[in-house]
Amino acid sequence: MKNSPSSIPIQKDTDESLVEQGRRIRDLHEIISRADLTFDQQIDEILKLGCKHLGTEVGKVARQDPANNLSETLNVFVKSELPVKRGTTFPLDRTFCDITFASSETLNISHVAGSEFSSHPAAEFLKIQSYIGRRIVVHGKNFGTINFSNRSQVERPFSEADIDLVNLMGSWVSVMMERKLDAEELRKSKEAADTANFMKSQFLANMAHEIRTPLTAILGYAEMLNDEGQSQEEIEHEVDSILRAGAHLQRVINDVLDLSKIEAGQLEVEALEVEPFQFMSDVESIFGDRARNQGLEFKLNTRSPLPGKIISDPTRLKQVLFNLCGNAIKFTDQGGVTVTLSYADEPRQLVFEITDTGIGMTEEELSRLFKPFAQASTSTTRTHGGSGLGLCIARKLAQKLGGDVTVVSEKGVGSTFTLTISVGEIDDPEMINH
Repeated sequence: MKNSPSSIPIQKDTDESLVEQGRRIRDLHEIISRADLTFDQQIDEILKLGCKHLGTEVGKVARQDPANNLSETLNVFVKSELPVKRGTTFPLDRTFCDITFASSETLNISHVAGSEFSSHPAAEFLKIQSYIGRRIVVHGKNFGTINFSNRSQVERPFSEADIDLVNLMGSWVSVMMERKLDAEELRKSKEAADTANFMKSQFLANMAHEIRTPLTAILGYAEMLNDEGQSQEEIEHEVDSILRAGAHLQRVINDVLDLSKIEAGQLEVEALEVEPFQFMSDVESIFGDRARNQGLEFKLNTRSPLPGKIISDPTRLKQVLFNLCGNAIKFTDQGGVTVTLSYADEPRQLVFEITDTGIGMTEEELSRLFKPFAQASTSTTRTHGGSGLGLCIARKLAQKLGGDVTVVSEKGVGSTFTLTISVGEIDDPEMINH
């Protein structure tokens, strides 16, 4: 049977379409197979290829953020002088990407003015007259779009082969984007693990020093007590030294045990009546003389009215407050330390501000301050000692008490640590002026 005259052009068009499709796939494969190109460079080459085959002047991969109405350009190829580059953002609702992002179908508009989208803001805002794009899905979630556009009508309407090409490009970008994000996540996890191991190694080195030093003193002075012929004054000095070293060793061990309990979720706090004014009196009695003996001023301020009683854990509150006051004195060589107590009606918290005129900290040092196994700097450990657990424990305890510990600081000027705790289950606390 002979072919009818009308079937010959159809067959010819089909053959040409298949050849063109094969050429496109081959060109795409050559780009994604190039080992000398980075992921971003491959995308740029794909966008250039898409513009060539689709007859458009702009090709983009963009990330969409519907919550903030943003479309951010991640990669772009532009034939013309259009001011579009990587990092350029547009209002999402004024682009065709808002439709593409929300649909599982490829959006193709060969002539915007003659379509149902003629009144879409993108036609006026971006002057787009031709557009084809599809969404990019990464790990099952809508991530962005790959799209190609023109400010004038394309010479020929977008075909099924054009749609197939854009779909193929979008699928490749989706897969590669997943691999890139997975690799980035793996890199971050490895860096975090390496950092944690380094910090723990530093911590163990610090702890070895913190434990060995008082232990050596205890053993040394205990051995000296065996020497006969010592005066009573020498014996008393040795006993006092053993007691001080033992107390220091006990604090170190308690810090480690407290952190272990907190990390394991096993640390419980009590709910007892606490008198804030009594706490301020305790702070003065313990730290006033210590500060003044170092030549420092030590001031207590109260901003009335204050609740006469609150419900909290007095032991843990004392542990946090004393840690902050002790640090303020330890890291201050001149000037003084001021402790201010006030009440915040919303959200019903006591506020302790411990301000010093000490060494202060940089932004980088502040970023490490509340992390376990770390201190502001290694020089801090050498100069002032300490395991680097105190502030980490203080913050976690404060959070257990319904508040937090925060800090503002300036290097060489001083620091202010702010401790907040909840007043507890008191419906109408009695407010006192003092």
